[in-house]
Amino acid sequence: MMRRLLRLLALAGIAAPLLAAGSGDAETAITPAAFAVEHTAVASPAGPGANAPGLTHGADGSLWLSWLEPKGKGVTALRAAKFDPTATAWGEVREIAAGPNWFVNWADTPVFAAEADGRLTAVWFVNNPAPAADHGHGHQGHHRSGYQAWLSRSTDDGATWSTPARLTAESDKVEFVALQPLAYSGVLAVWLDGRAKGNDAAAMRLYGRWLDGDGPDLLIDDSVCDCCPTTLTAFPDGSALVAYRARREGEIRDIFTARFNNRRWSEPRLLSADDWQIPGCPVNGPRLASAGGRVAAAWFTAADDQPRVLASASPDAGARWLLPQRLDLGDPLGRVDTVQLHDGSRLVTWLEAAGEKEAGIYLRHLSAADEIGPPVLLASSTTARASGFPRLALVKDYDATPAQLLLAYTEDREPSAMQTRLLTLPTLSALAGRKPCLPCDEDDANAVRGYAMKGVVSQVQPSRKLIWVRIEEIPGVMRATSLACRAEPALFEQLQPDQPVLGRIEKRGRDWWLFNVKLLGEPAS
Repeated sequence: MMRRLLRLLALAGIAAPLLAAGSGDAETAITPAAFAVEHTAVASPAGPGANAPGLTHGADGSLWLSWLEPKGKGVTALRAAKFDPTATAWGEVREIAAGPNWFVNWADTPVFAAEADGRLTAVWFVNNPAPAADHGHGHQGHHRSGYQAWLSRSTDDGATWSTPARLTAESDKVEFVALQPLAYSGVLAVWLDGRAKGNDAAAMRLYGRWLDGDGPDLLIDDSVCDCCPTTLTAFPDGSALVAYRARREGEIRDIFTARFNNRRWSEPRLLSADDWQIPGCPVNGPRLASAGGRVAAAWFTAADDQPRVLASASPDAGARWLLPQRLDLGDPLGRVDTVQLHDGSRLVTWLEAAGEKEAGIYLRHLSAADEIGPPVLLASSTTARASGFPRLALVKDYDATPAQLLLAYTEDREPSAMQTRLLTLPTLSALAGRKPCLPCDEDDANAVRGYAMKGVVSQVQPSRKLIWVRIEEIPGVMRATSLACRAEPALFEQLQPDQPVLGRIEKRGRDWWLFNVKLLGEPAS
C-alpha cells in the first residue's frame, strides 16, 4: 500500500521522501501478462574482432552505432554507421580515427554524440607514454601511467573528421567519459579524472566540461568509484543530469546524481541509499534515459552480499525518485541499460548469469504506474568480460504502430563479433489488454504527445490564432512562463481569460501548440 501511495504521489508531482532499497526486500508488482518482443536480425556493419558497441540516439532523430575494430599491425580503428529505419539496415561505415597504443577495454569504451544540427562528436582512449617507473606496464590503465581521452568532431555526417585533440588539457588521466548534446547548443562531457591521485589512497574525481566553450573543467564530485561508467541525459530546458557511482566514507559506493544548469553543477545527491560497502570497484555503472522531464535510472548493487539490478524513475528531472524496484532473476551481473518512453513507461536490460534461467541479456518493461512486466530473454550470452556491456536505444516511440528499439552486443568468441537486433514491442492494445484496435492505439499515443501542463489562460486572440497561457513550471522542460500557443479553431470558442486548464503542449516547427485541454472549474473573474 505504501509503495502504491508513493508512486501516485510522485506521478502527481507531490513531494515524496527518498527511500532506499538497501535490504533487497522491496515489493515488486509483477504484471502477469506476456510481453512479446519481436526480433529482427540486422546485419552488423562491423568486421571480425569488433567490440565495444555504442548506440547513440541523436538529437536530430538519427541513431548511430559505434565500435572498435582491429585494423592489423597493432592498429585499432573507431568506426560508426547510421541506422536506416526504412531499410532496416546500417548505412555506410565511417572511420573516425585509427592508431596504435589505443586503450581497448571491455568496460571503458568510446562514446559518441549526435547534435540536432547533424554535428557529431566521438571520444576514444589512448595509453599515456609509460614512465620509467612503470617498466613498460603503461597499459595497466589508471593503476599505472593511465590513459587519455581523445576527441574528434564532424560537420558533414561523419564523412570527414577533425584532427584529434585531447578532451581536456588539464589532466592526462581521463577515463569513463559520457557525452550528451544539450537542447540549445553544444555537447557536455563528464569523466572520471585521476589528476589528484598522488597515491593509491587518493580517490578519483568526477569532472565535466561544456565542449563548445573556453571554460575550465568543473569539479562535480571529489570522490568517486575508480572504474564505473558514467551516464548523462539532457532535458528540453537546456539542462542535463549525470549519474555515477560515488565513493564515500567507509567505502560505501552508491549511485549519486548532479544537475547541470546555466553552466553550473549542483551539489551531488544520493539517488538510492543501497549502502553497498565494497573495497574495490565493481566496474558497474548506472544508466539514465529521459523523455521530457521524466527520467529512468537503472543500476547494479550487491549491498549485503545480495547482487541485484534496481530501477527507479523521476517525474521531475531527477529532483525526486520513486522507491527502487528489483528486476533481476536472482543471479545478475549488472551491465544495465535503460530507455524512457513518452507514455511514462520504461525498459531496462541487464546481463544475468546462469541460474534458474538461461544466462543472457534480459529485458523488462515497467509501466507508467511502475508495474513490472515479465522478463524477456533477448540473447544468450556468456558472463565473461569479453561480452562487454550490451546497449539499448530507441528507434521510434509508440504512435499508431508499436515502439521499436535496437540492441547491440558483443558475442564472446574468437574473434569476437558484434550483433545488432531490431526489437518491436507489443502494441498499445496488447499492453492495455484489449482486442487489436489501430484507432485506439493511435488515440493512446496522441494522448501522451508533448508535455503535460497546468496553467491559466490569460488571453484569447482568435484574429492572431493565439492563446496565451500562464504555465506552471514543467520540470526539465520550462520554467513557469507565459506562453503563446496555437490551437485548433474549436478551442478558441471554449476558452476565455482567467480560465484554469490542464492540457498538453508540443513544439511543431517554430510554434507551440496547445491540445487535449481540460477545464478546471470556472474562470477566476
